[in-house]
Parts: sequence; structure tokens; C-alpha cells
Amino acid sequence: MTLTELLIASILLSVVFLASTSLYITANRFLDDQEARWQQMDSIIAMEHMARRIVLGNEIVMDGSGKWIKVRWDYGADYTAPNGIDGTPETTADDNWLKYAITNDSKLLWCVEAIEGVGAPCAGGLEVQTGLTVNQGASSFSLTYPPGNPPTLDIDLETTVGTDTVVQHTGLLLRCRAID
Repeated sequence: MTLTELLIASILLSVVFLASTSLYITANRFLDDQEARWQQMDSIIAMEHMARRIVLGNEIVMDGSGKWIKVRWDYGADYTAPNGIDGTPETTADDNWLKYAITNDSKLLWCVEAIEGVGAPCAGGLEVQTGLTVNQGASSFSLTYPPGNPPTLDIDLETTVGTDTVVQHTGLLLRCRAID
């Protein structure tokens, strides 16, 4: 093999190596982008999950810090309305309570149980909303009472997706009793 042939072979191998490296880098960037999109979808799904379940309640209790919320589902024997308002308001023994909490360790937790205790953790512990890292300082629940209108529950979730910050906000008009 002559020096010229060796030089040409080296150049061809370098081109093949650079092309495969370029393809590898492009594929990794694509996968990182897709992973970030899935993580962003996790926050959208979590927000949708909360909104759909909260509007079914007929009483909402929230702590003063805005870091946990409890929603009463009144599904008693007399239940007729889609949001539970016609259930059995005189007793809470047959009700379920949906609880959400934003924790100091950047998690959104939730559970459903039949225990009324305000702020009490679920007997089996709260479940983590998987795949979601919540920025605790910027995420909260808040109630507002516009004059002449039903109370509004505002939910703000700020999540970290890779190096990006994703903010989800929804305002739910409540057809139920809200307790701050």
C-alpha cells in the first residue's frame, strides 16, 4: 500500500466517522427534545387531571399557604347531580375526599380517601404524580371570590423540563362551597 492510498483511505474513514458522529449527535438532540416534550405533557396531563376531578366536588377546603387542597365528593344514596350537589350534604360519612399537596421536595402528591380530617395525610400516604417535578415556591392553589360570581379556584403549576421552565395555569369556576 502506498502512502497516497493510505492517505485516501484515512480521509474516507474520517468522512465516514464524522458522518456517523453527526448522525449520533442529531439523534441524541432529537431524543432530548422528545423527552422534554413528554415531560411538558406530564404537567399538562396533571393539570387536566386535577381540573376534571376538582369540578366534580361539592366542597373545597384549602390551607392558608395554598400548598394543599381537599375536595369533597358527596356521592351518597340520594346522588343525582353530575357535580354531587344533590348528594347527602347532612353527612360526610359516605363521602370521598380528594387531596392534592405541593411539597417542599418538589412533588405534586394526591390521594382519594374517605377520611375527612382537614390537612390529614391519607392513611396509605399520598401518591406522587409521576414524571413531574414541581417548583414548590411558584406552584399553588388559590381561591378568589369575584363579586356576584361563583368562587374561582386558580391552580398554578410551575415545572422544570430539562433546562426550561413550564408554567401551567387554570382558573376553575366552582359550583360548590369553597372554604379558605
